[in-house]
Amino acid sequence: MEIITSLLKLKLKVRILIVPQFDFDSKAICKTMSITSLAIYNCDLSDLWEIFKYIPMLKKLQVEYLHNINITDDILNLNNIYTFELKQLIINYFKSKFQALQILLKYIPNLKILSIYAPNNIEMADADLWQHLIEPSLVHLHIFKFIFDYYAIDDYNKILKKLEEFRTDFWIKQHQWYTNYEINAFSNLE
Repeated sequence: MEIITSLLKLKLKVRILIVPQFDFDSKAICKTMSITSLAIYNCDLSDLWEIFKYIPMLKKLQVEYLHNINITDDILNLNNIYTFELKQLIINYFKSKFQALQILLKYIPNLKILSIYAPNNIEMADADLWQHLIEPSLVHLHIFKFIFDYYAIDDYNKILKKLEEFRTDFWIKQHQWYTNYEINAFSNLE
């Protein structure tokens, strides 16, 4: 933080900021800079709302680990906190429920690129949930990259059916978003 504080004294226009987490010092710094790109290592949904408040011109946000998001619209008090400038969101490790992601994404109406990795969360691999989020809230989304892992002993055909839901007209014809899936079967060797 001392380096950033020194930069502020020099009145340099910092556009890209990389921080481990968004805290009080980060807020003070961001108020005086016109940051358009932010990489943050660790945060939750309430941290993101703080980021959106203090960095309104943010165009690209990369979050390494987004977690523990058991929050609703009511708790966050999201009056008019839309991030109209944010065009690219990269979440390298998402650890929460789909509903939390839904709350986040509906406040980013001009998002063009979304990349997300959500390990061991079968709920995230629900094509209908995604379609019902994308159609009304993410109309500008052009690039959608996702990786969902799921480790289970579920019926192979049940999993295949769930993955096939990503091969409808909405995904293929309307958006030209093609999905690849890989199923690895592990067994105990004795």
